[in-house]
Amino acid sequence: MTQRVVFIDARVPDVDTLIKGLPAGVDFYVLNPDEDGVQQIADILVAYQNLDAIDVISHGSAGSLLLGNSELSNSNLASYAQSLSQIGQSLSSTGDLLLYGCDVGAGETGQTFVEQLAAATGADVLASEDLTGAAALGGDWQLEVSAGSAEVQALSFDSVAYSYVLTPVDQNFSGGTLSDPGTNSYTLDGIIYASNDPTGFLEIVNSGALSSGGDYALYADSYRGSSSVFSFKTSDGSEFKLNSFYAAAVNSSVNVTISGYKDGTQVVTNSTSLGTGATQYTFSWNDIDEVRILGAGDLELYIDDIDFSPVSPTITSATYDASTGVLSVTGANLANGGSVDASKLTVTGQSGSTYTLAGTYTVTASSTTAFSVTLDATDKLNINGLLNKNGTTAVSGTTFNLAAASSWMSGASADTTGNGITVSNVAAPAITSATYDASTGALVVTGTGLVKAAGASNDITANKFTLTGEAGSTYTLTNTSSVEITSATSFTLNLSATDKAGVNLILNKNGTSSTGTTTFNLAAVDDWNTVIGDTNIADTTGNVITVSNVAAPTLTSATYNASTGALVLTGTGFLRLSGTNTDIVANKFTFTGEGGATYTLTDTANVDITSGTSATLTLSTTDKAAINQILNKNGTSSTGATTYNLAAAEDWAAGADAAVVVADTT
Repeated sequence: MTQRVVFIDARVPDVDTLIKGLPAGVDFYVLNPDEDGVQQIADILVAYQNLDAIDVISHGSAGSLLLGNSELSNSNLASYAQSLSQIGQSLSSTGDLLLYGCDVGAGETGQTFVEQLAAATGADVLASEDLTGAAALGGDWQLEVSAGSAEVQALSFDSVAYSYVLTPVDQNFSGGTLSDPGTNSYTLDGIIYASNDPTGFLEIVNSGALSSGGDYALYADSYRGSSSVFSFKTSDGSEFKLNSFYAAAVNSSVNVTISGYKDGTQVVTNSTSLGTGATQYTFSWNDIDEVRILGAGDLELYIDDIDFSPVSPTITSATYDASTGVLSVTGANLANGGSVDASKLTVTGQSGSTYTLAGTYTVTASSTTAFSVTLDATDKLNINGLLNKNGTTAVSGTTFNLAAASSWMSGASADTTGNGITVSNVAAPAITSATYDASTGALVVTGTGLVKAAGASNDITANKFTLTGEAGSTYTLTNTSSVEITSATSFTLNLSATDKAGVNLILNKNGTSSTGTTTFNLAAVDDWNTVIGDTNIADTTGNVITVSNVAAPTLTSATYNASTGALVLTGTGFLRLSGTNTDIVANKFTFTGEGGATYTLTDTANVDITSGTSATLTLSTTDKAAINQILNKNGTSSTGATTYNLAAAEDWAAGADAAVVVADTT
């Protein structure tokens, strides 16, 4: 088996497909685009010996390789002498160095580069003299130029349908030759440079006044007045991304319009002034195959250091099904079968709030134009709160958008704006039931379609909820804290002390109905669960509450005012009952006083309660007179030292469950 190591520059398109096409078991490395690629290769190969082959897949041009953030060319081979020697030492005595960049070995410049690289590494070097890559774009995987004899077979990626070529490459015109009188059209490294003036010409000149390197530049002219055009385009019609170039007018400034075209149609344009001094013009024009510079008058210019990149995958739009949580994305120039990093995707929705996907997903493009993500429960919960209305805008009016950070797909630049999302199947959240623990005050609500809102403790708004209990009495929560949710189907409100006391008065029995047979219910008015849809989401009926741990009412103490006849009862768990003056039954109370004498109230009126811990009975004239006979001394005991006691017979607290014993006699 051939012992080889493969290096792939991160800037080539569709790295994932290249990796899939590698021989089984081969070691491979993707070069960091932000570091010196030559040094990366040398450092990695320290760990290898006696290799049969080193394969380097990158962009290139005649006599040049683009590796990481560096360029290896004839002009700087000497500065990399130590690194190149280290690379050569990892090979066997017959080992080969294979270079797959387009045109690396082309022409005299390319041949010289291959020979000098062979000398620097001590290896046999093979390189391409034409387009490398997909046959449909005029490429192949043959390495036609060599220094030394090849011992291994070059790699091929036809089996995985690699659909790109490893061009265009940056152009500084140092490798080309074109002199006066030249021609009005010239092809170099797969790019056609042209003037639209049949009598005009192009010339590669040594013009240190323009180029960043102080060497060669392309001169072009067109004397056709306001229709003068200089252009450059790919010879095979393949698309590219234009990042920048240097340009200058030759004699005097001229206003120009610079436009990008695809298949003959203008897709982007920019107007500027072309001065006589060297100026770098920057762009982020993706997926074009031609650039035209139109002069407002006759055009004479220099151009140099054109910075090309492969076409970057882009997102154009998306759809989102709020019911299924499927985010379907449409794009361009995706690598079919290539991986998508979903953690780079951010959704913008309600009020401009954003959410970045946090789930763990395996996502691959299903074609060159589409991929989809089925959101997990957590991401769906958050996204549904932002994409809160069917259509393309939120309830707040914000336009939905899907942004992708840099490297969301191999070779992809950030794509953050203009990627609208069309939302469907937004459903209003609904309550189905609830449980309430009277001992802890925990109200657990079950529902469907619950969503999160941006911010803290604002998903569920507590004061939107009203509980119905005994005799249809209602209580609306007042100061219970609003909560965050972690589920689309349930949440818990932990009632404040005030709200718990109010609710416990009316949810007076374990189960789903009160002592007076009222069915317990939880009602929610609009916007109880953030802002969803453009309709009222109130949910007021049919939401049965199941109550547990209702404590039996108890008496703990009492005070009696002999002057007014006011008997104030203190205790716990007092409950309401339907009707008027029905909660506390007066004739269930018996007093013990002087000498152990007792008296049971006879005609004092029953009362309703307003608190779960106290109630006041105002004794009738008859009852007051009798009680004052036996409670004959201030304090807790009588003149004869009998301790006063108030006993309550069964059903003194009428609101309690009939099945619960509530007698309290000592």
